[in-house]
Amino acid sequence: MVKAALILATDEKGFQPVFGVPAVRRLVLLLLKMGFEEVNVLGSQGSLAPVLSDLSPPVRLHDVGNTTRLNEVLRGPDFSGRDRILVLRGNHVVDRWSLARFVQSADGPGMFSLEAEGGGNGSAIFAVGKEELPDLILALSSPDQGGRGVLDKERDMAGARGLPYLVDLDVQSVGIAENRLVAALAAATAKTDGFMARLLDRRLSRLISRRIAHTPLTPNAVTLFNVALGLAGAYLFSRGGYGAHLAGSIIFLLCVILDGVDGEVARLKLKETVFGRYLDIITDNIVHVALFICLGLGVARQTGDERYLYVLGVLLGGFAFCAIAVGRVLRPGGNGIRSETLDKLTGLLANRDFAYLLVIVALLNGLKWFLVCAAAGTYLFAAAAFLLDLRRRKLPFPDQARR
Repeated sequence: MVKAALILATDEKGFQPVFGVPAVRRLVLLLLKMGFEEVNVLGSQGSLAPVLSDLSPPVRLHDVGNTTRLNEVLRGPDFSGRDRILVLRGNHVVDRWSLARFVQSADGPGMFSLEAEGGGNGSAIFAVGKEELPDLILALSSPDQGGRGVLDKERDMAGARGLPYLVDLDVQSVGIAENRLVAALAAATAKTDGFMARLLDRRLSRLISRRIAHTPLTPNAVTLFNVALGLAGAYLFSRGGYGAHLAGSIIFLLCVILDGVDGEVARLKLKETVFGRYLDIITDNIVHVALFICLGLGVARQTGDERYLYVLGVLLGGFAFCAIAVGRVLRPGGNGIRSETLDKLTGLLANRDFAYLLVIVALLNGLKWFLVCAAAGTYLFAAAAFLLDLRRRKLPFPDQARR
């Protein structure tokens, strides 16, 4: 796989801020997050150092002022130890999903290019062998000097949603780049989003994320705000009464819609962290548990029937069984086989489309039945997960199945 990159940043376009981050810095951060072992940047060291120096030593800055110096750098030892190199311009804007797919597919011999679907007007990103690198860079640096013959050898691959894109020195160009990055966010969650998330939640959250990405707010601050909102909804459930329950369900739905904003802002501002990911997971679980505990308390208070407290206890026991079942599922099986059905089943736990059902049930004043059904559903889910996992573990090893 391609693990080295070269960024050609010889003009001011690479310093255009996209969501507050200079385009060339966005590229370097993106490549480092993708696991690139070496990132070289060609350009004026005096201009690049203030933007990239804190990313050293993985980033190598090469001061290039003319064609002669460019040739010397490209034929030097820094570029002789890699078989395949990714080549980008400093003002390229691209999403992680398209770039990762391209890097995986461009591992063979020859020259590959990634352009926006439908053609990108010269905005291609290239993957080449080290022998072809000098000619490609010279062609990109001086396209009027016969470089087209080099580029004609490429094998094209299509990006998605108008990316990659070359940002220019005008505000309109920056706006186009940002709009296309926002549109490309859908690819990051397409496999795990539920129907309502794809239809409505993500559309609304992306509108909000685009605006927050222009503010100093951090993704973790957004996460904590959303937790506070979710806990406020849970508190309203505990109060009992039709109005409080309906308000709580609407606030929880809003919390679900906003749940994707922290991750989207992190991707747009390239501030994804392991801590932020675990903070999101832990706080989501806290809100869910608080919601159902408060729902049980509120239903018992509203009806005056203490038996719903026992239903709440049964529900919490079901949550524990679900946690055990999911932990077992996520543990590798003895035969190394993954079950697609099992993966889809466990994916249901991350599906929060039930928030819409919760609002409808609250409107109909039927939350006590929602609580009972949820309690029964947790045990059915855990039982199904255990049975499917048991079946998976009894299957023979793939090598044995072929004999």
